[in-house]
Amino acid sequence: MNILKKIYNRLRRLFKIKEWIINKIINSTRLIKHKGVSLHFAIPNDLCDYRARSFSTKEPDTLRWIESFNDNCIFWDIGANIGVYSLYAAKAKNATVWAFEPSVFNIEFLSRNINLNKLNEKIFILPVALNNRIGFNMMKHSSTAWGGALSAFDKEYGYDGKSILNLFSYNTLGLTLDFVVSELKIPLPDYIKIDVDGIEHLILEGGVNSIKYAKQILLEINEDFNEQSNSAFEILTSCGFTLKNKGDYHHPKINIANQIWVNKSN
Repeated sequence: MNILKKIYNRLRRLFKIKEWIINKIINSTRLIKHKGVSLHFAIPNDLCDYRARSFSTKEPDTLRWIESFNDNCIFWDIGANIGVYSLYAAKAKNATVWAFEPSVFNIEFLSRNINLNKLNEKIFILPVALNNRIGFNMMKHSSTAWGGALSAFDKEYGYDGKSILNLFSYNTLGLTLDFVVSELKIPLPDYIKIDVDGIEHLILEGGVNSIKYAKQILLEINEDFNEQSNSAFEILTSCGFTLKNKGDYHHPKINIANQIWVNKSN
């Protein structure tokens, strides 16, 4: 019995050490500063740390776009991930942000980052997938890492229109933007960012009655994915938007860029 008790006590100590290590990892943070704005990020893994470290350099066109916002605006961040741009808009422009993020791997650290930066009253999380129709469908992840991207909802394809690697999946609810506005009564946007790695055009299709109120929309488009690119162009032009400019291509071999669309009526 004494031997069993010793083994039990040793295992308890090991589990406590394991728990301490996990808590240290999950609660690790990094402070970054950009143009006078300080932001704290939870960095439980290298990917989240990379998103924090590369804040000023990864997508400078997106940062410049946010810096052009009117103060005290309404910002819809569709595909918020861990909240990099939600946080910046709330801090830099005092924006009220609606952060759409369906990934179970990202929602925890989106909420942690909101708390770390004391933006609980400025950023609202909508943990649902968006689509061009309402209903339950499969959410597929090509990565289970915190801060990961390259997921797909209701489709088999990713950012390039090709089959996505499905490592982890579950059934969840998808809504349209027009339903969210009419039934959940969220405020209409001044600015919208849509970066969801593949179904940007379907989200626009499900929000034609809502997006037309926005002043500007930043849309990540793969110009080699014709269905996505052509559909997005047709929807936005029919809603009164014109393409103002596009940022640099994200990858040297893939024609993906952030397009900025401006509402001609605003």
